[in-house]
Amino acid sequence: MIFVYHCLSGALLLSVIRPGAAVELTAHLSENGLHGFISFVEEEGQVYVATKLTTDSSWTWAVRNLPVDYTDLDNRCSDKKLGETVLELTTILGEVSSNTSSLVSRADLIPLTGATGIWSRSLLLQSGGKRACATLMASGNSSVKVAEAHFPGDGGLRGRV
Repeated sequence: MIFVYHCLSGALLLSVIRPGAAVELTAHLSENGLHGFISFVEEEGQVYVATKLTTDSSWTWAVRNLPVDYTDLDNRCSDKKLGETVLELTTILGEVSSNTSSLVSRADLIPLTGATGIWSRSLLLQSGGKRACATLMASGNSSVKVAEAHFPGDGGLRGRV
């Protein structure tokens, strides 16, 4: 099993991943005029990206280090709360819009799992000063389990294993 953890506002989130399981990650978005989802599926060395978005504009997009803290409604998509940029998707795949439906990239450019993978990180989209974000989580009937532990104070534990 693979364990992925994040520390959010003193809470430790743990995901358990079963090896050998096919991985499909999805981010569901609904804010600032952007509604829909973006899914990533790895198959035979390729990552297929499917989008179903309703929007009036094009958006740049990137994967950020930390998952979205959905308990915080104010500025949850801020740089401070999402952490550093891990992967700039606009340079790999271009901007996304309502017209974008499917994209393909090599798996080594967009790893879904592992130490540099996008699983349980956040997807941040930006357009004209507006931001929308969501956590990339396993789609459908997955083998992901999430555990939460609370610690006093804000603690110093951050990162992924």
